[in-house]
Parts: sequence; structure tokens; C-alpha cells
Amino acid sequence: MPVTVPSADQILGETASQMREIAADPHFRGDPVATGLSRSMVTAASTTHSIEATMSLDLKLSNIRLPHDIARSVSFCEEVSAEAGVVLTELHAACARARTKILAAVRGEGKR
Repeated sequence: MPVTVPSADQILGETASQMREIAADPHFRGDPVATGLSRSMVTAASTTHSIEATMSLDLKLSNIRLPHDIARSVSFCEEVSAEAGVVLTELHAACARARTKILAAVRGEGKR
């Protein structure tokens, strides 16, 4: 059940762009890191079924798209359910890893 997820470099690069944009806004009030994490979306997709899920780096699921014909049979529904679980697991893992790296960078860890 292969799943495609953006690379860590892609995720971190897009998040850095989001945070730079927020930091450059003179009218922004609030926590730029928290806002950047919530605005940074990552999408994972199944390569065998039409399953796609999007999650923000604050680890909130934004959406999940399942095949339109999921109810065609019990066995197909079970297969899609298992694949959706794999997609969500891979997506959460990628987002959690990126989030950990971003928060460590913000705290200045790893620069020693």
C-alpha cells in the first residue's frame, strides 16, 4: 500500500516560506510559529486507491477524500478503510517529524 508524501525538505521549505510571509506582515498580531504551523498543509495520497488526506503541521486533519464507489462491496470497503489508515498514519508521521524539526529550530536546538 504505497503512499506518496512530500519530502521533509519540501515540507520544511514551504513552512519556512509561510513563516517568513507571516513575519514580514507588519499588521500581524499573535504567535507566528503557531500560525505558520496551522497554515502549512501537507497532503498524502494512496498510489493504489483514490485516497487523499491533508493535515496541517499543527496536526489537525483538514480533509480526507475517499473513492466515490466505496460502497460497491464489503471487501472493497474494508480494503479502502485499511488503505486510508495507512495514508493517515504516514501523513501524521511526516507532519509530526516536520513539526518537531521546526519547533527545535525555533528553540535554537541543534545549533551547537
